[in-house]
Parts: sequence; structure tokens; C-alpha cells
Amino acid sequence: QRQRKKGTRKSRIPQDRIDRLDEIGFVWEPRDATWNESFEELKKFREENGHCNVPKVTKKLHSWIEKQRNRYRSGKMRSDRK
Repeated sequence: QRQRKKGTRKSRIPQDRIDRLDEIGFVWEPRDATWNESFEELKKFREENGHCNVPKVTKKLHSWIEKQRNRYRSGKMRSDRK
């Protein structure tokens, strides 16, 4: 529905409602938000440990890193995330 704001497709949400949602920090792309949160967590880990080799005991972050590596190897990673 945010397409109207981007100008690529007509939205069913009136612009005033889009603006109101933006004002309160509404997340339009939850997958991007989740990816960004994990990326920030990895940055914090690297700052604290000096590397990005997250141990398996850190299950959530370790799993996210494995997915990123697999996407990269298979050529499925979005170019803006490389």
C-alpha cells in the first residue's frame, strides 16, 4: 500500500492516512525492518567481538547470518544488501 507514496502504483489508502502512519513510525516493509534489526545486531556483535563469526549458541543471529551467506552464494541476495 505504500506504493502510492513511492508513486509507482495507486493505493487504496488516502494520502492523509499514509502521512499519519508515517508520522508515528509505521513500518511499511516488515521484512526490511527485520533484516535491518538483525544487521544492527550483527554490527553490535562485531563491535564487541572484533569479528562476525557468531557462535551457534547465539541461535537467532547465527541463523540469520547463515541465511545471508546462503543467499549470497546462490546469487539470491538483493544487491543493496551485499
